[in-house]
Amino acid sequence: MIGFGLQDNNGKRNVGLHIWDQPDVSGEEQNKNWDAAHKLKPGPERDALMQQAAGQNRVFVGREVDKTATVTLFDLNGNPRIRMTVNANGEPKLEFLDAAGKVLQALPGTSGTSHPRDKDLWTARCAQATKTC
Repeated sequence: MIGFGLQDNNGKRNVGLHIWDQPDVSGEEQNKNWDAAHKLKPGPERDALMQQAAGQNRVFVGREVDKTATVTLFDLNGNPRIRMTVNANGEPKLEFLDAAGKVLQALPGTSGTSHPRDKDLWTARCAQATKTC
């Protein structure tokens, strides 16, 4: 399922394209799965039921309230796992997240500097491709 969303809170706007996965079961079965899932504690069994109870967010492409352009990819449980952003100052960031939303790795790194090897690798590739670097 695909949808466009716009939220406006006193001029602060969040807008974007959403893509959701829909369960491969009937509406009646979705309702039963929803009720059963909410009787369980969080965990794999509940996650499996929820995948068959409600649509799960899988992709978001849009702009956040702070004017950050964002592409977010979600796992089958609707948890953000990859987030690519460019903030209002033009600073890019790529984050890989665990299922709980904790950042496992981010580019650029927390220091904001590239690895010294990156320049050497670029120089080698450029020289190989053009013979002029």
